[in-house]
Amino acid sequence: MMDDRQEFLINMYNQLFNDINRHITLTWQAIGVIGGSAAILALIEKKIITIELAVTLIVFLCFWGMNILIDSAYWYRRNQVMIGNIEKQFLEQSDQRDICHYFGRHPGFSFIGHLHIQFVLMVSILGTFLFFNAEHNPHPILNFQNSLTLALSIITAVMYDLNRRKYIRFVETCPGKKIESLVVKPIFWERKIDIETPIKNCFRRICRRKK
Repeated sequence: MMDDRQEFLINMYNQLFNDINRHITLTWQAIGVIGGSAAILALIEKKIITIELAVTLIVFLCFWGMNILIDSAYWYRRNQVMIGNIEKQFLEQSDQRDICHYFGRHPGFSFIGHLHIQFVLMVSILGTFLFFNAEHNPHPILNFQNSLTLALSIITAVMYDLNRRKYIRFVETCPGKKIESLVVKPIFWERKIDIETPIKNCFRRICRRKK
């Protein structure tokens, strides 16, 4: 028989998963809007709108979608931390081997797989239309669409960093019940690449040859 606290945590656990599902659904709606924007090409062919106006609208839509993905990534990771903290209330340290190791250590801020795929898709769509605009623009580099893309890229990068910092602050504030996390060997794309050491060694070899 569960007490009030356990029952509350279980209900909260289920609601957090519902919030994750809601944000994932929202990202697919954004993709649908971006896909629908391809219909603008038909309007260009019929000369209803100009190429410049069409590309400008697509730039806004793509960056709007990117920022939705960044917001969804934050909500997903934040809920994942809260879910892990609730799991720590019920699971023991040995359960990291018996069940799963994910609750033992909170992940860093990043896109999950399908959000990353959608982000790359939006960047690809944006790049395709910018290339299309450059082919039909007398000023392929210095034009309004490229300037707008640069400005929105900076804003998007700032938004990503703000969400990353907000997530780190949340993890530091709510680390959950202390459990010694299981050491898991990272897969190759998660390993930190040491660039500084090979460069230093290279300079040392060059200096030795000169001597």
